[in-house]
Amino acid sequence: MKKTYLLFSLVFLAVTSLKAQSPINTTNMATFNAYAGVAADTAMPYYKDLGVRRVIVADPNNDGVQEIVATDYSNGGRVHVMKYDGAGNLEIIWSSPLSATSSGSTPRFPQVGDCDGDGMPEIIFEQNGEARIVFYEWDGTSWGTEPAYAITSDMLVAAGGSGNLRFNREVLTVKDLDGDGRSEIIGHSFGNSNRDVYILGIVDEFPGFASLVIEGGLPGASLNGINWATGSQWSSTPADIDGDGKLEVISHHWDNFGMWAIQVNGPDSYTYPDTSKPGFYNRYTPADGNSYFGLAAADVNGDGRSEIAGTMYGNGFDMCLFQFSPSDTSANLFYADADSVAKRYGIIATNASLAAVGGKTGAVELWPCVKGDLNKDGKDEIYTGGGRGLNVIAVQYNGSGSLVDKNNYTANLV
Repeated sequence: MKKTYLLFSLVFLAVTSLKAQSPINTTNMATFNAYAGVAADTAMPYYKDLGVRRVIVADPNNDGVQEIVATDYSNGGRVHVMKYDGAGNLEIIWSSPLSATSSGSTPRFPQVGDCDGDGMPEIIFEQNGEARIVFYEWDGTSWGTEPAYAITSDMLVAAGGSGNLRFNREVLTVKDLDGDGRSEIIGHSFGNSNRDVYILGIVDEFPGFASLVIEGGLPGASLNGINWATGSQWSSTPADIDGDGKLEVISHHWDNFGMWAIQVNGPDSYTYPDTSKPGFYNRYTPADGNSYFGLAAADVNGDGRSEIAGTMYGNGFDMCLFQFSPSDTSANLFYADADSVAKRYGIIATNASLAAVGGKTGAVELWPCVKGDLNKDGKDEIYTGGGRGLNVIAVQYNGSGSLVDKNNYTANLV
């Protein structure tokens, strides 16, 4: 396969300081320049510098080496797989086909999973123009030129769902939530019922006889987001918040930072909130805020339980955090009384303080929020960044005091 060099600049980070709570420092491993001297071509990746919306690190071919999976808005919207060559270069080793119908603003959030459980990973992403979620499966040589499988709204309805799936959200989640050896896909409806969250599974293998099932959120079997949420569903974050070794799903929607949860009971079994009891849902900001690029599950104090962090678009781009306890074993986790809110939620870094770390004055945009233990101290740092010249910032818990108190965190420009 012809190897194509990217036209944008991408930097790998390598930690040079391993001391706990010391600043996270990095060195360059690889940088890409526009076209590397090749004349612009409309069929080339990132033609006209149209966006890299999201980049993830994964092993989509099961070779034990991490690759980069990145989105590309050019040519109708594509996904590329890039591999580090060990000599300071990243090379594109696969690109999804050109899209003639995409809106040019998807795909936004690629994922890697094994949804049919055959041991061959899939690269999974949404295509709004084609109105589908596509699966490109590794066959031992490549991910192919045609999807091995695709999910459409008609398939959701045939499986018992209501309404259309939404294909242009910032966050798509694919993960083996219930430990059955198959990755689930978390989708949500679009239209008048665009607050429902579906946990989707694949029966049998593809290509071939695979079919779609709704494992969680099936209408008639449980209540769903339309019964309580006041805004459009935005993201679903798997996390082990109580330290029992099983995942929960933290759902987040647009409108005043709304939060609710789904408990994972075991294979193909999920519990949604009980509206007859307190805690089934709450909103946390007076402004119409949400964590635009999704929430992050991060264990900031290394106790084996995940906290949930996010940046607050629409509420000043502050960074917030939700903490949980071993007793949080139901789907009713988000209580509205003042005492519960104060124990559960807090601002851990203001926008002004993070702007100052980056040498900026005034408000700055802080978009993604991701975790990483780059200094290998057993505690996750939270990383964010944004536009307007602000680079990556690391936020670390200092090791003592309340997890929801901003005075107990330190930030540095990476």
